[in-house]
Amino acid sequence: MANSTLTLIVVSGLVLFWVAFEFLIARVSGWRALARVYPALSAFVGRRYRLCNVGFRRSTYYRSCVTFGTSPEGLFVALFLPFQIGHPPVFVPWSDIVITESKVFWFRRIRLSFKRVPGVWLSISQSLALKILQFFPSRWPSRNAA
Repeated sequence: MANSTLTLIVVSGLVLFWVAFEFLIARVSGWRALARVYPALSAFVGRRYRLCNVGFRRSTYYRSCVTFGTSPEGLFVALFLPFQIGHPPVFVPWSDIVITESKVFWFRRIRLSFKRVPGVWLSISQSLALKILQFFPSRWPSRNAA
């Protein structure tokens, strides 16, 4: 009986820690702020790019767990199921996205900023950006050199 109680306490503690950690990361990265302003209100229909790497502000990084989606209306961003706690899906209209290009060491990065959520940005690889640009080039905002 004591072993099963201790196991239950440890497992419950780990689950609570995981949930708290996910909410903390969502807040620090700016994901929560994006989701408040740009919630994905319906099921996304469009082209998806799964298991992407994305950097957010304050050195938060989501490795191989982000799904991007593109449609004529905008950009969809969601996390892989185990990481969705505290990270509701986001849908940003193309008109609210500002793009800048930068180079970190020898890697080109594309930064997406959001007009209605100043101070929150995400950074993707040039190869992912080119996939999205190729799919909807007329919908992608003009790029600015940084």
